Amino acid sequence: MPVQNQIGSNPSPAFLKFALAALAAGSVAYFALLRGMTPNFDFHWLVPALGVLISVGGGVLVWLGRLVGAVRVLVWGAWLLVTVLALFWGGVRTSVGVAYPVIILLAGWLLDVRWALVMSALTLGAAGALGVAEVVGVLPTLVYPSAAFSSVVAYVLMLALSSAAVCLLLRSFHDRRCDLHTSSASEAHRAAELALAETNVRLQTIFEHNPDAMMISRFADGQITDVNQACVRMFGYTREEVIGKTTLELGIWVHLQDRQAMVEPLRTQGYCENVESEFRLKDGSTCVASLTAVLVPLQGVPHIINTLRDITARKWAEDQLQASEALLRTTMESIDEGVLLVSQSGAVLGFNQRFATLWRVPQEIAQTRQDGALLAHVLDQLLEPEQFAATVQSLYNSQDEAHDTLRFKDGRVFTRYTRALLVREQPGRIWCFKDITQRKQTEDQLVESRALLKTLTHAIPDLVWLKDPEGVYLACNQRFEQFFGAVEEDIVGKTDYDFVEPELADFFRKHDKLAMSRGKASVNEEWVGFASDGHRELLETTKTAIFDGQSRLIGVLGIGHDITDRKHAENELRLFASVFLHAREAIMITDPQGSIVEVNDAFTRITGYERAEVQGLNPRILNSGHQRSDFFAGMWRDLNAQGYWYGEVWNRRKNGEVFAVMQTISAVKDAHGQLQHYVALFSDITAIKENEKKLEHIAHYDALTSLPNRVLLADRLQQALARSQRREQLVAVAYLDLDGFKAINDNFGHDAGDYLLAALAARMRLSLREGDTLARLGGDEFVAVLLDLVDVGSTDPLLLRLLAAAAHPVEFGERILQVSASLGVTFFPQSGEVDSDQLLRQADQAMYRAKMAGKNCYHVFDTA
Repeated sequence: MPVQNQIGSNPSPAFLKFALAALAAGSVAYFALLRGMTPNFDFHWLVPALGVLISVGGGVLVWLGRLVGAVRVLVWGAWLLVTVLALFWGGVRTSVGVAYPVIILLAGWLLDVRWALVMSALTLGAAGALGVAEVVGVLPTLVYPSAAFSSVVAYVLMLALSSAAVCLLLRSFHDRRCDLHTSSASEAHRAAELALAETNVRLQTIFEHNPDAMMISRFADGQITDVNQACVRMFGYTREEVIGKTTLELGIWVHLQDRQAMVEPLRTQGYCENVESEFRLKDGSTCVASLTAVLVPLQGVPHIINTLRDITARKWAEDQLQASEALLRTTMESIDEGVLLVSQSGAVLGFNQRFATLWRVPQEIAQTRQDGALLAHVLDQLLEPEQFAATVQSLYNSQDEAHDTLRFKDGRVFTRYTRALLVREQPGRIWCFKDITQRKQTEDQLVESRALLKTLTHAIPDLVWLKDPEGVYLACNQRFEQFFGAVEEDIVGKTDYDFVEPELADFFRKHDKLAMSRGKASVNEEWVGFASDGHRELLETTKTAIFDGQSRLIGVLGIGHDITDRKHAENELRLFASVFLHAREAIMITDPQGSIVEVNDAFTRITGYERAEVQGLNPRILNSGHQRSDFFAGMWRDLNAQGYWYGEVWNRRKNGEVFAVMQTISAVKDAHGQLQHYVALFSDITAIKENEKKLEHIAHYDALTSLPNRVLLADRLQQALARSQRREQLVAVAYLDLDGFKAINDNFGHDAGDYLLAALAARMRLSLREGDTLARLGGDEFVAVLLDLVDVGSTDPLLLRLLAAAAHPVEFGERILQVSASLGVTFFPQSGEVDSDQLLRQADQAMYRAKMAGKNCYHVFDTA
């Protein structure tokens, strides 16, 4: 608010209440006096009523807390009362006029100068109007006419007091303005000094915090006067080490000509920009920086302000980009395909030499770099130029990929591949062409040979087929069609995986590759089922790799000869010799009804039963009772469906000892498919099962403490989270780290540390409840998973017992070992979704908070 408006001072509410009450009481008293003294006066009620009304209005404003409004009502109401009294009490000659100066002074004091000036002007106007009305004779007749002398005195006193009040207020206003002007000039000077100081601070801040290195040196002798923190970090020198020295003394210029390249433009034009230079750092390494320098006067002395931006990474990236581009160019020229890059506007952006060779592009067309001329040259060589041109036009209007074959008038055949891409930030297309003429010729020759081969193979009673190196069928005879149950047209172009089970197809493919890798015939035997009628045959298959005139592999020829009958006879002859003489596994042969016919020595060694003891008995004598009836039902189901069964069985020896075997049962049938025998082979794997159990323990438990390790902890933590969601109870995950454990190892050796870990692990496990998990992560870090918690507070006793167990002294020989623990804990579920890994990280963070809080305590992770 301006100074001239501050002359007044707001009164207190008590003063206003007193003034308003006095006005109301005076108005009532005046009414009673006037009515008693002038009973015939018609307007005796007007002034008192106006006074009461002003008092009530001001009181309401005071009650509402609007003190400034109440002051205005009081001042203007008093001025209005004096004016009305003057109107009915003698005009300008009335003695009440002496109140005008007092009211004007009150307005200046209680309000401000403007109100006082406005009230003075209105007072002069009111006095003039009363004087005119008195001369004209329109004023009411005085009840008690005043003496002429008293009227003159009152009038003069009113004017004198009004003039004095106005002069006083104007003089006060003028003094305040002078004070304001003087104060403003002083404040402007101080503001300028503060602005200058602030500018200096900002410039210094910019200098110190500029991410680029800045160095200030005198131009005359090159001595460095200041460097910023970025310069200190960049070069490795402290500020004290560089100030007062020159760049030459520091030896930071790897190439001195770079310094001259900076100095020359400074002398001629006062600055240099973006000079790339190599600088040597304090540790002997180098960096590349972009240097900008400007010559400026500082305190009248020319100085150089150097700004250096480290561009080592950018230069490395540029070098890598150049190397990549060189590699790309080399790759483009070394591939066997012709590559053409064309922009969407038709400009040829580039092609490799292979492209020019394939399309026999003349030098003059290659130099034009216009797709139109190149396209005309291409169309002139093709058998179907219109279709080629239409395809090219449609591809330029789309983003599609395309792959097709082009045929030339001279018999050549190309494959074409194209797709849209950005070339040098321009939309365009890449075209790739490959000459497959020789391959097509080979395919045509193969078609001719296939017709002859088909005639020959259909007359052979054996299965005959031909595949390419990838296992795709090229031809087969009618006998082979019966095997797949499909005609040749449906077989060609497909593989074994389209007709037989994956296992059998893998078997076929394995022997195909074997024949091709050996380069000579490969013979194997295989049982196959014929899809035409379902019968099975044992085939002696001979596979031979096939080569063309240039000794290049073109496929594999297979011939399958039925040796089922011969094999059955051989098998019967070798049955006992091969099985009983050479088998280390126990062998048991039964008839179709399940009665034991024969066993070998290994059977006796493993089971304890002699051959004579088991002949004629059922294999149920070995039943241990560990498998349920549904296990044997599934075994017989697989045996009847597949002809064999393989799996683990728990049997019982003659002495009652239970042992595990890996057993295979096969159904032996004759030439007509009739079941003849069941042959069971099994080996004792009890030791293997025990080793597996030990390995299982090693895989899931810590070797030192026998506590669960990370693997088992992860499994139990997942189970705990699922259990928490089912039961709607809390799970706590506590991460514990021993305090001072390293000192135990360092002072007493690792044996003491291992003993302490094992002892504390046992005590901490006993401090937990049944069902809780304590795991060792490694070193001195443990994790506890606490289940079925009602609320967060229910973990306090558990955590305190865990800390107490960790801090309990341990006797190691004659020494007492003691550590403490810091423990961090978090809970599940939380407001957001968290998994087990997040819970472990939260508990780990809380543990470090406990470390920071003084150790030997726990800290709960804050999930807010």
